[in-house]
Amino acid sequence: MTAGVFAFNEDSGKTVKSNIGTLMTDLTSTLSDLDNFVVKVKADWDGDEMETYNTTYTGWKTNADQVKEILDGVGQAIGSVNEGVHEMRESVRSSLKEEG
Repeated sequence: MTAGVFAFNEDSGKTVKSNIGTLMTDLTSTLSDLDNFVVKVKADWDGDEMETYNTTYTGWKTNADQVKEILDGVGQAIGSVNEGVHEMRESVRSSLKEEG
């Protein structure tokens, strides 16, 4: 690559977007697994244990939901940039063919 010249790598953009989607799916799955585990064991918990869990879990879930929203936004932004770069490159290629 020439010094001072920057280019967007569409394949890398697609990979990052896919990885973000996988991360979001994994996060959702982990929360679901945690919920399922707690449903099985919480019948044996007494007052403070349940209260502590509920407080901790509510905070964790809220933060996880915020992380998912951020990741979703980043994934959408990367997808939009990737799409825009692809369309721009196609337009340039088409123009160059018409000129050539």
